[in-house]
Amino acid sequence: MREHLDRKKTYESLAERAARNAGDEMPKLFGDLDKVIQRDKDWWNQTVGQIAREEWSAIERVLREVLTPALEERK
Repeated sequence: MREHLDRKKTYESLAERAARNAGDEMPKLFGDLDKVIQRDKDWWNQTVGQIAREEWSAIERVLREVLTPALEERK
């Protein structure tokens, strides 16, 4: 999923990240999933369940986008 969402980015080695002092940055396990999640204006007033539903929906959309071509090739 990360490779699909970040396909336009170039990846740095650990040495390159250390050289530019990027050790404090947390790696994004799912890439730029934040760009896919559709948040309402009142996002801060939503329940954890509502936020989880929106996040899971975004994950499903990305997985569908990634896996659909592979599944269609198998037909």
